[in-house]
Amino acid sequence: MKIIALIFQAIGLLLAPFPKPFRMKALTLLAGLCNGYANPKTLSYVYGQFGHETGGFTSNVFINGKNVAGMQPVTKRPTVGQTGRTIGAESSAVYSSVSLSVYDYFLRCRYYKMPNSFADIGAFNKWQYDSGYYTANTTDYLAGIKNWSSDVYVSGVTFLAAVAASVVVLYMVVSGGKFPILKKDITKR
Repeated sequence: MKIIALIFQAIGLLLAPFPKPFRMKALTLLAGLCNGYANPKTLSYVYGQFGHETGGFTSNVFINGKNVAGMQPVTKRPTVGQTGRTIGAESSAVYSSVSLSVYDYFLRCRYYKMPNSFADIGAFNKWQYDSGYYTANTTDYLAGIKNWSSDVYVSGVTFLAAVAASVVVLYMVVSGGKFPILKKDITKR
């Protein structure tokens, strides 16, 4: 688990220059794939949940607690990145990095056996509620997820760009920062 934590820390740093929405989509996609979740709709719902939980990635819990999902301190399942501190009115867990917060969310999904796909966003919302993720009004929560998930992987180009960026970043991490696609120097003519 420590190696994965280091890899996700590095990925978070490598994605830092990218705009926040793209960075969060790429982290969601990569963490989902690493944990066995490959369905684009499911990943879109998860991203929608992240957007809803963080008020569009602007909340205090997200900015100062590096907590993308409003996760609570963990007591009975495997976790990564939680610092042992809490933040906000709901005492949300504080993470050492946003990338580890995303990965930890998917560890929770695996622990509670989230399916790889759902019939629709309502089924995803029901699973979240039934697994104890939230206790708020389900209608309001569903509206929030819909608001954010509708623009995530709508276009194939966005999805493919996130996949490509994730693959490139992962390769760079594994290869020690080298990405030798071109064998010859194309800067000289």
